[in-house]
Parts: sequence; structure tokens; C-alpha cells
Amino acid sequence: MPPLDKKRRYAVGWLLPLGVLLLAWNVRVIDIQEHKVMAWAWQGGEVHFINSVTRRPVRITFELRRPFSHFVMTTDPDTEGYYTGGAYRINQRLRGQQLNELNYCSVVGMTLRMGEKTWSIKQDCLTARVVWPPPKTLH
Repeated sequence: MPPLDKKRRYAVGWLLPLGVLLLAWNVRVIDIQEHKVMAWAWQGGEVHFINSVTRRPVRITFELRRPFSHFVMTTDPDTEGYYTGGAYRINQRLRGQQLNELNYCSVVGMTLRMGEKTWSIKQDCLTARVVWPPPKTLH
């Protein structure tokens, strides 16, 4: 195989680091209960639990593009009223939120899905925190 000419070496010299940088920028490393998990920026996640007061299911979905963002809560009207006091629609309030850390608590446990992985959380509370890319670079 003939050696690469100067233009091709130059192109490879720029394209390879650029490709690595783009790949690294789309990887998300998330600390879940002190366990590191990798996911892609285009994947999403969700938390599912039973509200301990109303005894009804709550599902919160989110995206990983800008730390944790694009939240949507799905539940019944009574449970939504429990969280908001009936003063506003919960999804209007959640729509613009971008968080570097998630904290949820439930006395009956919960299920967390992050990308392709799913966990059953038995503890009372769940903490998930973006580790990579560093949170201040995601805005």
C-alpha cells in the first residue's frame, strides 16, 4: 500500500481528533448511587414510582442532551394536584428545567431507566448526577 500523501496525512491528522472530540462530547457519564454509567446524549431516561400519599403511579421522562432536560411527568390529576396544590400544570413548570442532578424519594422504591439500562432502586431516595461532560459545559 503506498504511503499517504501530504494532504491526506493532514486531513487524517485533523479528522481523527475531531471525531474523537465529537464522540466524547456525545457520551454522558452519570453517577447513579455512586455507580458510574455511560449513555449517549440522544438517549433518554425515566423514573417510575408509586406516590406514597395518593398510591398512584408517577412516570417522569427526561433527555440527556443538556444534562437532564425536557422533563415530562405522567400521572393522574389527583397526584399532579398533590405536587402542585392545583396552582399550575406540572409539565409547564418542568418543560424548561435543566438539572445536573436528579433527586427522587419514594417509600415504596422506584425504577430508573438511563439509556438502555434499567435499575430497581430499593432505597428510599435516588441520586443521579452528570459527571461527564462537566455540567457547566452543557449549557
